[in-house]
Amino acid sequence: MKKVLIYGMFLALMIGLNSCDKKTEDISTITYFVNIELNGDALVFHEKGTPWVDPGFSATEGDDDVTANVVVTTPSMNELGYYEITYSATNSDGYAGHVTRNVVVYDGNLSTTDISGEYTSDVVRNSSESYAGNPVVISKTPVDGVYEISDWIGGFYNIGRGYGAGYAFHGYFQMKSDTEFDIISSTNPWNAPLDSVENMVYNPTDNTITYTAKWLGKYNYDISLY
Repeated sequence: MKKVLIYGMFLALMIGLNSCDKKTEDISTITYFVNIELNGDALVFHEKGTPWVDPGFSATEGDDDVTANVVVTTPSMNELGYYEITYSATNSDGYAGHVTRNVVVYDGNLSTTDISGEYTSDVVRNSSESYAGNPVVISKTPVDGVYEISDWIGGFYNIGRGYGAGYAFHGYFQMKSDTEFDIISSTNPWNAPLDSVENMVYNPTDNTITYTAKWLGKYNYDISLY
């Protein structure tokens, strides 16, 4: 009796498995996501007031050219700033995807003085909390007078408070003269850009930079880079 019962259970299991196989056979499909390739660089520098000409792109879905299906979203770039252009497309199965190109918009006729380099920062917030000796890097870009800065607030959060590299206020700025600077962008993990950067001065005699960065309407960071 035990043998018959076990055999019956085995037979029922096999029938169930075969039934499942028949229900799921021939339902697998292959989908090709749209692959969008940008011409030129993913980060572009564009002079304010000049016509924007997109460097171009191409797109394929499997072996098919679907460049014509790509939708390009280009913001107005009439002011200094850091902008994002989006190239998006949906494949034949309804799956969407996109890539982005970033654009730094700057003024013409900027200073050719090179202030790039590795600096040491002293930072004081609201004349009370302070940290000294933090590294800040100012890097040249392909455009004379336009610079990238590793941390606008001199390492206050990422090093001083020990929050980590993700808490630096990264950004770009332009230099018109030793006493004329304009902030182009600032980013941080709170998605709240700096309010302003004021009284920025470069002293060529001792290669120092001083300024005040203002944030959230209540924090003033006095920065000395040397």
